[in-house]
Amino acid sequence: MIQVKDNVVPEKYSYLFEKVLGADIAYYRAPATYGRIVYLSHTLLKRDAFLKTTFNLKEPMMNSYYYPPFAELATFIITEKFKLPFEEFFRMSINWAIPDGEFIQTDPHCDHFFKHKNLLIYLTDSSGETLIYDKKASLVEEPGWDKDSHIEDEPIETFKGKIKTKITPKKGRAVIFDGAHYHANVLPKPGDQRILLVATFS
Repeated sequence: MIQVKDNVVPEKYSYLFEKVLGADIAYYRAPATYGRIVYLSHTLLKRDAFLKTTFNLKEPMMNSYYYPPFAELATFIITEKFKLPFEEFFRMSINWAIPDGEFIQTDPHCDHFFKHKNLLIYLTDSSGETLIYDKKASLVEEPGWDKDSHIEDEPIETFKGKIKTKITPKKGRAVIFDGAHYHANVLPKPGDQRILLVATFS
């Protein structure tokens, strides 16, 4: 299942487009693909095994006061625009991809080792296509915490999957797909600001 819809953000949430480029949202360095590529990220909803163990958490933890409006927007898009059932979010962040002089794209990966769906909401127009592959991972039924980040990335040099869908970032465009699909993204051209909301949910 891969669905794409444009112009999904109602006017009441349009201020969030400006917020992601302003000084109110802080971005932090986040390594990806074996640390070979770095991107910037603002975590809205954190799923962290250390926090679970330390504080005996039963569910993911809100990590930003911008989580409520983005969660409300994401829920609206899932249920009203895509007409899909919704139970809960597992993780949510705003990711800002930056160009890399050595690599063209990130390595294919899956976000969790358990069954889930992925939601992408593009917050800017940019280069840097999202790549969704035909190859799927075998995911377990029940959510867990012990491998909270994602299934281990597969280096693009040896990855066997083929590209099933390419999606160009467009402001206000949303994508929902089965989280079992390996996926990656092409890095943006210098000067482009590739910023999107990334969420996993059931």
